[in-house]
Amino acid sequence: VHLAIASNAYVQLALNWALHVKKMLAVQGREHAYFLAALDYRACNVLLSRALPTLYVGLGDDSGNTEATAPLANFRLNFKLFRQFGVRKAELLLWLLRADRTVVLSDVDVAWIAPPDALITSLAAAEVMAGTDCIDVNEDDDRSHRSRTFARCGHHLGATWSAWFNTGVLVFRPTRKAIAFAAAWRA
Repeated sequence: VHLAIASNAYVQLALNWALHVKKMLAVQGREHAYFLAALDYRACNVLLSRALPTLYVGLGDDSGNTEATAPLANFRLNFKLFRQFGVRKAELLLWLLRADRTVVLSDVDVAWIAPPDALITSLAAAEVMAGTDCIDVNEDDDRSHRSRTFARCGHHLGATWSAWFNTGVLVFRPTRKAIAFAAAWRA
């Protein structure tokens, strides 16, 4: 099952994601094998008004406000909310994995043009797979203390982590080890 998570601040990206995923899966006769998780009521209402499969999961105060100062406008900059977001992701993963589903979780800015099934099948031994949406090799190779933020990537001030901490796509197979990994992430 394909899954993406969005707040109202990113609902337009979520709509685009859903259109790409539905079209991609329709070729395989699986156009219903996806859904969106809404972090606030505004996103939920927009997605449902377009008849998209949507699960409300909530985050923060659920204002749905997209103003720059609103809690969910850019929750990635608020450690507490970003941590809650990570917990929501892990809870969704656990729910689906325990239902024996392979999960393809992607950011809403991913535009799927082909099913990832062949790649996933070719990596038969992999139980958890991750891809980054940061493709600047030079910046990712640099693990030094950063005095600036590299635009549109996972490299932030003071960070010494690599782009792999900015995942764009995660794939989990419903295995004991993958479930344990998701449970540890949730903790």
